[in-house]
Amino acid sequence: MNKVHIIRDAIGRVVSMLTMQRIKVTQRGMQAAVAYDKRTGEIMHVNIPYLPDDASDEFIAAVQGFLDHEVGHVLFSDSQVLRDAHKGGKRLANMANLVEDVYVETRMAKQFAGSGFNLQNTSRFHLERMLRPAITKALVEGDTKTALGNVAIAAVRAWEAAVEGGKPQSEREAAKDRVCLLAKKVHDKIVEHAPKDLERTYFRNPHDVL
Repeated sequence: MNKVHIIRDAIGRVVSMLTMQRIKVTQRGMQAAVAYDKRTGEIMHVNIPYLPDDASDEFIAAVQGFLDHEVGHVLFSDSQVLRDAHKGGKRLANMANLVEDVYVETRMAKQFAGSGFNLQNTSRFHLERMLRPAITKALVEGDTKTALGNVAIAAVRAWEAAVEGGKPQSEREAAKDRVCLLAKKVHDKIVEHAPKDLERTYFRNPHDVL
C-alpha cells in the first residue's frame, strides 16, 4: 500500500469520527478549513484537502498533520471559550481560533508520539505554500488588512515554535527569523504609503508582532 492509500485510509477514519460528532466533512482543493457555530462555539464544518494519486511527499505530510490537527480539536477544544470569544466580536473570535489551534496542536504533540512531527510538516507547508504567497499578493494589491491578518497567523505559529522546548534551538530561532522577515516586509511596504497614525499604532517595531 503506497503513501497516498495509507493517508486516504486515515482520512476515512477521521471523517468517521467527525461525522459521529455531527460535523459536516468535505474534501476538496488544497486548503484545509474549519468553520465554527458562532452561537455554540462547536465545529460545524471541516474541509480536508483532496489527495490526488500523484500527490507530492510534502503535500501528503501536510495532510497527515492536518488530520492530527482536527483530531486535536475533537479531543481538546473548549467550545465555551470560543463562544465567549465570539461575543467579543470578529477580531477577538479570529484570534481565539488561532490560539486554540496552537493549543490543540501542543496537546496532541505531547500526548501522541509522532504527532508533533506531523504538525510541524503541516505548519511548514502552510507558511511556505499558503501564508507567504497570500502576504505577497496582499502587498502587491495594497490590501493592508489581509497582509496584517496573515502575518498575525505566522507570528503566532512562530511563537509556538519558539516556546516548544522539544525543538532544537536552531529550529526555534529559524522559525522566529522567518516570521520577523515577513513582518518587516509588511512593515516597510505599508509604512511607505501609510498615514503616521497607522505606523504609530501598529508598527512601532516590526518585531513586536512576535
